[in-house]
Amino acid sequence: MAILTLLSYLRVYLEISLLLGVSFGVFRTLEIVNGKSRPYFSQTWLLKVAYILFFSSILFPIAASHIPSRVLLRPSAQVWSGINRKASDPYALITSVKPEQSSKETSILSGVVLKEKTLIGFLIILITGFLFVGGKFLANLLILRRVLRAQFKIKKIGSVFVLGSEGIAVPFSAWLPGKTVVAIPIELLSDLRNLRIALKHEIQHHRQWDTRLVHALEACKALFFWNPAVYLWTRLFTQLQELACDETLITTHRIAPQMYGRCLVQAAEWAQVPRTKIVGMMCMAAGHSDSELKKRIELIFTYNFHLPRRRLSTVIALGVFILIGSVAFASRSVIQDRKITKSEAQALVDGMSGLKIPITVNDSVLEKLNQFVGTPEGRKYVTEGLSRMPVYQPMIERKIKEYGVPREVLAVGLFESGFDKGAVSPTPYRATGIWQFVKNTARRYDLIVNDHTDERLDPEKETTAAMRYLSDLNGQFHDWRLAIKAYNEGERHVEGLIRKYKTRDPWKLEQADSKEGYLSGALAMMIILKNPKIVD
Repeated sequence: MAILTLLSYLRVYLEISLLLGVSFGVFRTLEIVNGKSRPYFSQTWLLKVAYILFFSSILFPIAASHIPSRVLLRPSAQVWSGINRKASDPYALITSVKPEQSSKETSILSGVVLKEKTLIGFLIILITGFLFVGGKFLANLLILRRVLRAQFKIKKIGSVFVLGSEGIAVPFSAWLPGKTVVAIPIELLSDLRNLRIALKHEIQHHRQWDTRLVHALEACKALFFWNPAVYLWTRLFTQLQELACDETLITTHRIAPQMYGRCLVQAAEWAQVPRTKIVGMMCMAAGHSDSELKKRIELIFTYNFHLPRRRLSTVIALGVFILIGSVAFASRSVIQDRKITKSEAQALVDGMSGLKIPITVNDSVLEKLNQFVGTPEGRKYVTEGLSRMPVYQPMIERKIKEYGVPREVLAVGLFESGFDKGAVSPTPYRATGIWQFVKNTARRYDLIVNDHTDERLDPEKETTAAMRYLSDLNGQFHDWRLAIKAYNEGERHVEGLIRKYKTRDPWKLEQADSKEGYLSGALAMMIILKNPKIVD
């Protein structure tokens, strides 16, 4: 079941990736509505909304994956994470689903099949990329630590250490566990006016938690290294963090826009000095183009006169939060895992009344159930069998009543052949018909099988033989589950297992020695027969 767990994690990972792109589009739309020359909302408010959208895109899918509820919408894509019925290799299939298609068309949809080796290869690529980008991030943190250690302490402002150095060209702020710093070029100490503005700007980055959150953003870049949306978000945060700092210093600290603008230009000139950009550093003009610097200078002259409408801003922020949350939970319907959990299977069995054959939901039955429900090949087999069943069902139910056999054995026919009267198993057994009789057993129950006639192909005659055989097996073992096991494996084989393992518990025998988990498969089909909607 480990492969199914990996697929569940992969599904959440893909939902997060999808939602990061959606949330970025939502925020860009909000920016367009906000306007450019005289924005309606404050940059500080926009930064907070951006953080809410970004981290909600990550947290909501994780939360949604832990809520055991049905999907909100019909899925447009499904992750098939069961086990192949024809082979032992687990695999997944992601395929599109169109509501207008018939069940038969839906069951044979083509898609990209991820077999176990392919899935593992895909995961290796993801992990390799994560380790490579994450390794660079950790290496940069070590470089940042060495750079900070090389500075000398000037003073301490609250919890912030102000450091000085001859080796840096631009003031910057940075945070590492246990160390909150602002580094100042030694040359700036003689320029008190710009020094005061630069210090306030970099300390504001700490107040906004920008210096801490930058590490979280870099970790996300490592985890989703292939997703362009993460890089777009990172660039957006870099811009918004600087704009929010500008706005706060102009409106709260009452720094004159003209003085602040000159300091920004000076910072841009300092930034022309070549130096290595280290992850975790925040500075006034880092990475900004001429157009972005122009935008910042133009905006600082609007902050004095254009404060945010707080009440409306709160309402819009709440609306955006609800929107992205709804998209996150609805994304479970966009990418739906077809796997049934043990608790869901037990709930299905609990809702089945009048059972004469007890159904135990154990790991083996659950695995077989997911072979039929959670794989395209299995689902095709079941849906086609259910579509053929009405042709034979009245006759079979009549025979069931005649021979006093539990109605649940109808599922044995579905399991054996999918009610395909022409079904023939591979050699050497060459079992034939809807009940898959081999020649010797067919002849024991009065069916003619020779070179000219094969009465196994007559559904009614073979059904009569099957009901007699199952009834005799139950009379021999006094347990319908053992009778079903012997129907496939032979009564002599089952008797031998009972003597060898000294138990008549069908599940202990199934665990000790089973041919293809036949009993588990037959009982899983009984669950499906009582709950056919699970293959819709």
